Amino acid sequence: MKNRIVSIIMAAVLAAAALTGCTTASVAQAPAESEKKAESSETAESSEESTDEAEAADAADDKYSDIGVDITSSDVKVVVAEQGYYIAPIIEHFGWYEKVFADHNITVETVNFDSGPEIIEAISAGSVDWGAMGTQPAVSGAANGGDISVVASFVDQSKSGVLATLSDDINSVKDLAGKKVGAKVGSSEYAFLLWALQEEGLTVDDIEVINLDIAAVATALENGEVDAAVCNINRFLRVEVDDGIKFKYIKNAVGSGTALQVIAVRNTFAEEHPDIISALLELYVWAEDYIANNHDEAVKIISDYFGVEPDIPENTLTYQTYEFAPMDEFYDTTDKYLDFMYENEYITERIPTDDFVKVQYAEAIGLK
Repeated sequence: MKNRIVSIIMAAVLAAAALTGCTTASVAQAPAESEKKAESSETAESSEESTDEAEAADAADDKYSDIGVDITSSDVKVVVAEQGYYIAPIIEHFGWYEKVFADHNITVETVNFDSGPEIIEAISAGSVDWGAMGTQPAVSGAANGGDISVVASFVDQSKSGVLATLSDDINSVKDLAGKKVGAKVGSSEYAFLLWALQEEGLTVDDIEVINLDIAAVATALENGEVDAAVCNINRFLRVEVDDGIKFKYIKNAVGSGTALQVIAVRNTFAEEHPDIISALLELYVWAEDYIANNHDEAVKIISDYFGVEPDIPENTLTYQTYEFAPMDEFYDTTDKYLDFMYENEYITERIPTDDFVKVQYAEAIGLK
């Protein structure tokens, strides 16, 4: 009987051990199977994304094909200046420069700049042929004798040109009196600051302007180097996302006439190659149409291009309208802006509007 009890106990122990072993093996195998499933899922998702991107590229290739202008130039290099607008990511993502110009042996060289004044210097020096910027740098460049004209306005940034602060003591433009204000002198945001001060009966003599590079404006405000700052809102949004702070925006450029972003060209190049200028404008039209009709895809392309979180272009696009201004509005707004700059002695000579605003290149592709 004793032997039988021992045998039963031993059998039970062995059975338990066997069950434990089975359980252990199952648990050990589970992560491997789970990992394989995860890897398989990731591969499938990656494959789907690749397929989706390929299909999107094919669709874009089909839709954006008619350039709308006869390109007669050949064996030419055109230098295009970029400074953070959302057009370049779309054009370069789909390879539109090569698509439109390669057969004519026209090469497009893109060069990045931090601000409009820097682009104007390059155009005046003859090293850049085309550049997007605010109206102010283009006006200043032309007033100083630069070989410059503007051919279109491609984005309205009236809501994104902003005056910001972190101070509890600054709640309006009037509160800037006696304060340090950071700005890039010569930029369109600086012109907006001049206009905002004038509205309140102030001038730059009532504040201390701290001239900063565009890229340093938001950081200077964050670090307390200035009491307030004026810049494009996307510069402030980047700092907010990266550092988890929140700026206080006390005024934007709506109504100032300073917020139309323009395309400036080197006159000598434009007169020799009007077809290239019109073709580049058409690429801007394509890019803006893509942004308007493929919002989520455009945000991804833009964030990947600049290496930023998608929240930044997502938020910025709520403040900016990527759309060409009608030619008559573009002309009239620029005409009034030239008056403002001359009457307030920000330029010493009133540039004839017809010498500065050249709409024929846009009209050649049907922009009205």
